[in-house]
Amino acid sequence: MGKEKRDKKRSDKHFMKMALKQAYKGQYTTSPNPAVGCVFVRNGKVIGKGYHHKAGQPHAEIMAMHDAHDDVAGATAYVTLEPCSHYGRTPPCAKALCDADVARVVIASVDPNPKVAGRGIAMLQEAGVEVKVGVCKREADELNRAFFKSIQAKRPYTLVKFGTTLDGKVALSNGDSKWITCKEARSDVQRLRLWSDAIITSHTTVKADNPQMSVRLNELPPKIADKLDLDLFSQPIKVIIDSHGTFCQNYDQSLLQPYSIFATGDNYIVVGTHDNFPLLPLPEAEAEAEAGAGAEAGAAAAQAASAKAPCCCNKKAPSIERVDECSVDEGVAEEAAADVDAVAVEKKQELAKTKAKDKAKSKSKTAKSSQTAKAAKSNKAAKDTVEAVAASEAEDAAEKAASPKKRSNKRSSSATVAQAAASGETEVISDEAKIAALQDAAAAAVAKKKRSVQNAEAVAAADDAAVDSEANAAWAQKAAKTAKTAKASASASTSTSTSTSTSSKAKSAKAAKSSKSGSSGKKGAKNIEVCGKVLDCGPNYLVEEWTEHVKIVHVPFVKGLDGKEHVSLEAVLDFLGSKEIRVAMVEAGAHLGSAFIDAGLVDELYVYQAPKFLGQSSLSAWQLMEPQTLDEALQGEVVDVRFFGHDLCIQLRGLRKGQTYE
Repeated sequence: MGKEKRDKKRSDKHFMKMALKQAYKGQYTTSPNPAVGCVFVRNGKVIGKGYHHKAGQPHAEIMAMHDAHDDVAGATAYVTLEPCSHYGRTPPCAKALCDADVARVVIASVDPNPKVAGRGIAMLQEAGVEVKVGVCKREADELNRAFFKSIQAKRPYTLVKFGTTLDGKVALSNGDSKWITCKEARSDVQRLRLWSDAIITSHTTVKADNPQMSVRLNELPPKIADKLDLDLFSQPIKVIIDSHGTFCQNYDQSLLQPYSIFATGDNYIVVGTHDNFPLLPLPEAEAEAEAGAGAEAGAAAAQAASAKAPCCCNKKAPSIERVDECSVDEGVAEEAAADVDAVAVEKKQELAKTKAKDKAKSKSKTAKSSQTAKAAKSNKAAKDTVEAVAASEAEDAAEKAASPKKRSNKRSSSATVAQAAASGETEVISDEAKIAALQDAAAAAVAKKKRSVQNAEAVAAADDAAVDSEANAAWAQKAAKTAKTAKASASASTSTSTSTSTSSKAKSAKAAKSSKSGSSGKKGAKNIEVCGKVLDCGPNYLVEEWTEHVKIVHVPFVKGLDGKEHVSLEAVLDFLGSKEIRVAMVEAGAHLGSAFIDAGLVDELYVYQAPKFLGQSSLSAWQLMEPQTLDEALQGEVVDVRFFGHDLCIQLRGLRKGQTYE
C-alpha cells in the first residue's frame, strides 16, 4: 500500500493537479489570456512551479523555469495548456522548453487559439521532446471555459445574475429592493464581477439605482481578497443598454452628470439605429497608413464639416458613411456613362463641322501646294536631265563611240528622269495620307476628351463622398487618396474638359448619392453618421468617442419577442468579442436579463435566492416568454448549488427549450 501511495504521488495526474492549483491563482487577472500553470519535475521531485499573472507578463512555463533557477534540463514539464508557438507579447514558450532541453512535456488541454492549435505540440515533437496530452483535461477545460468559448465563437462567455426571493420577486410594488439577498451572497456577486471583463446593465437600472457597477474590493470574499495582487487587477468596462439613446440625446453631456457610473472607468452606451453599417471595418491606424500625408487635408475637411452637423443619437440619428474608392452601383455608373456619351457626341458633331470646313480649305491649300511642289520638282528633274545629257555627250566625245551598254545606261538615266518627274504625284499621295492621319488624331482627341470627362466625374464623386463621410476621419482619408489618384490621371486633359466636367459634375454627384441611399435595399436607408471620432467599427456595430469616460456604440434595432424594438443583443456581444472581452456579466432588471435568456445568449445563469416572500403584487424577476406546452419549457442543467448565509445560489448552464432531464 505504501508503494501504491508513492506511485500515485509521482503520477502525471498528481503533478498536473499541482499545475492546476498554480493556474487558478491567475484566473481573475490574466484576461484576455487564459489562466495557465506549470510545474517542473525531475526524479520525482518538484524543482520549479509558476503561473501566468497578467497579459504581457511572462507565461507560466517561463515563471516556473525561473523558479527552478533555469535548470530544467532532463526534467518533465506539466503545463495546463499547450505551450504557445508564436511571437506575441512574449516569445513562444514551446521554443523556450526546447532550448531548455526538457525531456518530456505533459499537457492538459490543447489551445484552441488558431495561432497555436497544435503547433506548440508539433514544435516540441520535432525537437525530440516526448509529449503527452489530455491529463486532467476536464479540470483544465473548466478553468478556461470562458477563454475557449470566446476564441471559438468570437463572443464573450456570458453570465446572467438574478437576486430573488423564493417566490421569484425582485422588489416590492413601490420599487423597494434593497437588500433582498444577504451580505455573503452579495460578496459572491463581487467575485463574479472580478472574473468579468465587462458588466452589462440597462439605462433603467442606472436611473433607478445610480450604481457604479464596479468591483468593490472591500466586499470580495476574504480568501480571494487576501491573495489578489492589486497591481494586476483592473476594473471591468461597463456597457449600458440604452436602445433609444435617452442618455445622449443631441449629445448633451449634462444628461450624464447625475449618474456616478459615467465619471470613471470605461463606459459604453449602446444605442440602436435603423441605418446601415459599413460592410467591413477600417481601423483608423490602417487608414492613415494607406492614405499617407496627402490625405490629411481630406480628413481635416471631414472633421470641420462634422463640427457643423446637427447630432443626436436616438433612433432618428443622422448617419456616417464609409467611402469606398469612388464606388457607385452598376446602374448609376451606366447613367453617368450615358451622360458622358451624350456630351461626347455633341462635341464630336461640333468637331465634325469644324473638320469639314477645315477639310475644304485643306484640299484647296493642299492642291495648290502640290502643284507648286510638282512644278519645282519638274524644274529640278529637267535640270538633272540636262546635266545627265551633257555628261553623256562629254563621255561620247571622249570615247568617240557608244557601246550598247552605254546606250542602256542612257535609257536607265532617262527612266530615272521620268521617275523623278513622277515624284510630284507621289508627294500628293503622301499629303492625302497625312490628312487621314490628322483625321485619326482628331478622333483620338475626341476619345481622350471622353476619358477626361469620365475621370473628372470620378473626381467629383470622390470629392462628394469625402464630404458625405464628414465625421469619420479614417474613411475620409481613404476617399481623399482616391480623389487624388483620379485627379492625377485627369490632370493631362483638365484644360480641354473643364466646361464638360462642370456640367456633368452635378449629375454625377446626384447619381452617387442615389447609389448610397439605395445600396442597402431599403428605400431611404442611410449609413450611420456620428459627431465624435470613430474608434472601431464592424459589420453590425460602430463605436464613437464622446467624453473621456464614455463611448457610444451604434448597433441595429431588432424587434424583440415583446413586439417592441430593442438593440440587437447579438451585435452587442459581437462588439465585445472584437475587444477580446472573455467574460461579460449581465446585471440588470428583469427585462434585460430575460431578453438575453430568451435570445439563447446565456452561458451561465446564477440565481441567488433569499428565503423571503414578497407576494403577488411585487415585481417579478422574470419576464420570459411563455411556452406553448410544458415540453417547450426552458430548462437548464444545474452544475452547482451553494449556500451563502441563509441564501441559496443555483448555478445553471445549457439553457434550452424542449428537453426534459431524466
